[in-house]
Amino acid sequence: MRIPFARALTQRDFALLWLGQTTSLVGDGIFNVALAWQALQLPDGAKVLGAVLLVRSAARVALLLVAGALADRYEKRLLVLGGDTLQMVAVGWLAYVVGTGDLHTWQLVTVAGVTGAGSAIFLSASTAIVPELVDEDYYQSANSLRSTSVVLSDLVGSAAGGLIVATAGIATAFTVNAATFVASITALLFVRPRRRAVAETEENVFSQVKEGLRYVVRT
Repeated sequence: MRIPFARALTQRDFALLWLGQTTSLVGDGIFNVALAWQALQLPDGAKVLGAVLLVRSAARVALLLVAGALADRYEKRLLVLGGDTLQMVAVGWLAYVVGTGDLHTWQLVTVAGVTGAGSAIFLSASTAIVPELVDEDYYQSANSLRSTSVVLSDLVGSAAGGLIVATAGIATAFTVNAATFVASITALLFVRPRRRAVAETEENVFSQVKEGLRYVVRT
Protein backbone atom coordinates (compact mmCIF):
# COMPACT_ATOMS: atom_id res chain seq x y z
CA MET A 1 0.00 0.00 0.00
CA ARG A 2 1.69 3.17 -1.23
CA ILE A 3 -0.42 5.74 0.62
CA PRO A 4 1.67 6.76 3.70
CA PHE A 5 -1.46 7.70 5.62
CA ALA A 6 -2.85 4.17 5.29
CA ARG A 7 0.37 2.17 5.49
CA ALA A 8 -0.47 0.82 8.97
CA LEU A 9 -3.29 -1.16 7.37
CA THR A 10 -0.63 -3.44 5.89
CA GLN A 11 -0.17 -4.71 9.44
CA ARG A 12 -2.73 -7.51 9.81
CA ASP A 13 -3.49 -7.11 13.52
CA PHE A 14 -3.80 -3.34 13.36
CA ALA A 15 -6.07 -3.65 10.32
CA LEU A 16 -8.36 -5.92 12.35
CA LEU A 17 -8.30 -3.49 15.29
CA TRP A 18 -9.10 -0.58 12.98
CA LEU A 19 -11.93 -2.51 11.36
CA GLY A 20 -13.34 -3.38 14.78
CA GLN A 21 -13.04 0.22 15.98
CA THR A 22 -14.65 1.65 12.87
CA THR A 23 -17.56 -0.78 13.02
CA SER A 24 -18.05 -0.16 16.74
CA LEU A 25 -18.00 3.61 16.29
CA VAL A 26 -20.53 3.45 13.47
CA GLY A 27 -22.71 1.60 15.97
CA ASP A 28 -22.17 4.43 18.46
CA GLY A 29 -23.44 6.93 15.90
CA ILE A 30 -26.56 4.85 15.25
CA PHE A 31 -27.10 4.46 18.99
CA ASN A 32 -26.84 8.18 19.71
CA VAL A 33 -29.57 9.01 17.20
CA ALA A 34 -31.87 6.18 18.32
CA LEU A 35 -31.27 6.99 21.99
CA ALA A 36 -32.20 10.64 21.55
CA TRP A 37 -35.26 9.83 19.46
CA GLN A 38 -36.47 7.21 21.94
CA ALA A 39 -35.97 9.57 24.89
CA LEU A 40 -38.16 12.19 23.23
CA GLN A 41 -40.97 9.66 22.83
CA LEU A 42 -41.27 9.21 26.60
CA PRO A 43 -43.28 11.47 28.95
CA ASP A 44 -41.20 14.57 29.80
CA GLY A 45 -39.08 13.68 26.79
CA ALA A 46 -36.83 16.73 26.97
CA LYS A 47 -35.92 15.99 30.60
CA VAL A 48 -35.35 12.31 29.82
CA LEU A 49 -33.10 13.23 26.91
CA GLY A 50 -31.06 15.51 29.14
CA ALA A 51 -30.76 12.77 31.75
CA VAL A 52 -29.62 10.04 29.35
CA LEU A 53 -27.08 12.29 27.65
CA LEU A 54 -25.71 13.42 31.01
CA VAL A 55 -25.46 9.88 32.36
CA ARG A 56 -23.83 8.55 29.19
CA SER A 57 -21.25 11.34 29.11
CA ALA A 58 -20.56 11.16 32.85
CA ALA A 59 -20.05 7.39 32.72
CA ARG A 60 -17.65 7.72 29.80
CA VAL A 61 -15.59 10.48 31.43
CA ALA A 62 -15.53 8.73 34.81
CA LEU A 63 -14.36 5.42 33.30
CA LEU A 64 -11.75 6.78 30.90
CA LEU A 65 -9.08 7.27 33.56
CA VAL A 66 -9.94 4.03 35.33
CA ALA A 67 -9.83 2.13 32.04
CA GLY A 68 -6.46 3.68 31.25
CA ALA A 69 -5.07 2.47 34.57
CA LEU A 70 -6.50 -1.01 33.98
CA ALA A 71 -4.89 -1.09 30.53
CA ASP A 72 -1.51 -0.63 32.23
CA ARG A 73 -2.04 -3.82 34.20
CA TYR A 74 -4.18 -6.23 32.23
CA GLU A 75 -4.32 -7.61 28.71
CA LYS A 76 -5.55 -4.78 26.53
CA ARG A 77 -7.09 -7.08 23.94
CA LEU A 78 -9.42 -8.53 26.57
CA LEU A 79 -10.37 -5.04 27.73
CA VAL A 80 -11.18 -3.99 24.16
CA LEU A 81 -13.36 -7.07 23.75
CA GLY A 82 -14.93 -6.47 27.15
CA GLY A 83 -15.90 -2.90 26.28
CA ASP A 84 -17.60 -3.97 23.07
CA THR A 85 -19.29 -6.95 24.71
CA LEU A 86 -20.71 -4.78 27.49
CA GLN A 87 -22.23 -2.43 24.93
CA MET A 88 -23.55 -5.27 22.79
CA VAL A 89 -25.41 -6.88 25.70
CA ALA A 90 -26.85 -3.56 26.94
CA VAL A 91 -28.03 -2.41 23.51
CA GLY A 92 -29.37 -5.86 22.60
CA TRP A 93 -31.46 -5.86 25.77
CA LEU A 94 -32.69 -2.35 25.03
CA ALA A 95 -33.71 -3.38 21.51
CA TYR A 96 -35.78 -6.18 23.00
CA VAL A 97 -37.44 -3.91 25.59
CA VAL A 98 -38.25 -1.23 23.01
CA GLY A 99 -39.63 -3.91 20.69
CA THR A 100 -42.02 -5.11 23.40
CA GLY A 101 -43.32 -1.58 23.90
CA ASP A 102 -42.73 -1.67 27.67
CA LEU A 103 -39.84 0.77 28.01
CA HIS A 104 -39.37 2.85 31.17
CA THR A 105 -37.14 5.85 31.75
CA TRP A 106 -34.87 4.04 34.21
CA GLN A 107 -34.12 1.38 31.60
CA LEU A 108 -33.06 3.96 29.04
CA VAL A 109 -30.91 5.81 31.57
CA THR A 110 -29.29 2.58 32.74
CA VAL A 111 -28.36 1.51 29.22
CA ALA A 112 -26.99 5.00 28.53
CA GLY A 113 -24.69 4.68 31.54
CA VAL A 114 -23.58 1.13 30.73
CA THR A 115 -22.81 1.96 27.09
CA GLY A 116 -20.92 5.08 28.16
CA ALA A 117 -18.77 2.96 30.47
CA GLY A 118 -18.25 0.29 27.79
CA SER A 119 -17.26 2.93 25.27
CA ALA A 120 -14.67 4.35 27.68
CA ILE A 121 -13.13 0.92 28.24
CA PHE A 122 -13.03 0.23 24.51
CA LEU A 123 -11.48 3.58 23.55
CA SER A 124 -8.82 3.53 26.28
CA ALA A 125 -7.72 -0.04 25.65
CA SER A 126 -7.85 0.22 21.85
CA THR A 127 -5.58 3.28 22.04
CA ALA A 128 -3.13 1.62 24.44
CA ILE A 129 -2.86 -1.59 22.42
CA VAL A 130 -1.58 0.05 19.20
CA PRO A 131 2.14 -0.19 20.17
CA GLU A 132 1.63 -3.93 20.69
CA LEU A 133 0.36 -4.38 17.14
CA VAL A 134 2.65 -2.30 14.91
CA ASP A 135 6.29 -1.31 14.71
CA GLU A 136 7.29 2.21 15.71
CA ASP A 137 7.57 3.32 12.07
CA TYR A 138 3.83 2.76 11.71
CA TYR A 139 2.69 4.71 14.80
CA GLN A 140 1.92 7.95 12.97
CA SER A 141 -0.12 6.19 10.30
CA ALA A 142 -1.94 4.09 12.89
CA ASN A 143 -2.87 7.08 15.04
CA SER A 144 -3.98 9.09 12.00
CA LEU A 145 -6.19 6.23 10.81
CA ARG A 146 -7.78 5.82 14.24
CA SER A 147 -8.46 9.55 14.60
CA THR A 148 -9.99 9.73 11.13
CA SER A 149 -12.09 6.68 11.94
CA VAL A 150 -13.58 8.42 14.98
CA VAL A 151 -14.74 11.42 12.93
CA LEU A 152 -15.96 9.64 9.81
CA SER A 153 -17.64 6.79 11.71
CA ASP A 154 -19.63 9.27 13.76
CA LEU A 155 -20.86 11.01 10.60
CA VAL A 156 -21.73 7.73 8.87
CA GLY A 157 -23.30 6.27 12.00
CA SER A 158 -25.43 9.33 12.67
CA ALA A 159 -26.68 9.42 9.08
CA ALA A 160 -27.39 5.68 9.13
CA GLY A 161 -29.13 6.00 12.49
CA GLY A 162 -31.46 8.70 11.22
CA LEU A 163 -32.28 6.68 8.11
CA ILE A 164 -32.96 3.47 10.06
CA VAL A 165 -35.14 5.21 12.65
CA ALA A 166 -37.13 6.96 9.93
CA THR A 167 -37.68 3.86 7.78
CA ALA A 168 -37.63 0.87 10.15
CA GLY A 169 -38.14 2.20 13.66
CA ILE A 170 -36.17 2.72 16.86
CA ALA A 171 -36.06 -0.94 17.93
CA THR A 172 -34.53 -1.87 14.58
CA ALA A 173 -31.90 0.85 14.98
CA PHE A 174 -30.89 -0.57 18.36
CA THR A 175 -30.80 -4.07 16.85
CA VAL A 176 -28.51 -2.93 14.04
CA ASN A 177 -26.34 -1.19 16.64
CA ALA A 178 -26.03 -4.44 18.61
CA ALA A 179 -25.10 -6.24 15.37
CA THR A 180 -22.24 -3.80 14.74
CA PHE A 181 -20.74 -4.85 18.05
CA VAL A 182 -21.02 -8.51 17.04
CA ALA A 183 -19.08 -7.70 13.86
CA SER A 184 -16.51 -5.70 15.82
CA ILE A 185 -16.01 -8.47 18.38
CA THR A 186 -15.59 -11.05 15.62
CA ALA A 187 -12.79 -9.00 14.03
CA LEU A 188 -11.10 -8.35 17.38
CA LEU A 189 -11.08 -12.04 18.30
CA PHE A 190 -8.46 -12.58 15.59
CA VAL A 191 -6.13 -9.83 16.86
CA ARG A 192 -2.85 -11.28 18.17
CA PRO A 193 -0.55 -8.71 19.82
CA ARG A 194 3.13 -9.22 18.98
CA ARG A 195 4.26 -8.12 22.40
CA ARG A 196 2.68 -7.15 25.67
CA ALA A 197 3.54 -3.69 27.00
CA VAL A 198 2.93 -3.49 30.74
CA ALA A 199 3.61 -0.30 32.67
CA GLU A 200 6.09 -0.73 35.50
CA THR A 201 4.37 0.91 38.44
CA GLU A 202 3.79 0.10 42.06
CA GLU A 203 0.87 2.52 42.33
CA ASN A 204 -2.60 1.10 42.73
CA VAL A 205 -5.36 1.95 40.29
CA PHE A 206 -6.89 4.68 42.48
CA SER A 207 -3.53 6.43 42.88
CA GLN A 208 -3.06 6.42 39.13
CA VAL A 209 -6.54 7.82 38.59
CA LYS A 210 -5.89 10.64 41.07
CA GLU A 211 -2.60 11.41 39.36
CA GLY A 212 -4.40 11.47 36.02
CA LEU A 213 -6.96 13.93 37.37
CA ARG A 214 -4.20 16.16 38.75
CA TYR A 215 -2.50 16.11 35.36
CA VAL A 216 -5.75 17.13 33.64
CA VAL A 217 -6.22 20.02 36.06
CA ARG A 218 -2.61 21.19 35.61
CA THR A 219 -2.70 21.15 31.82
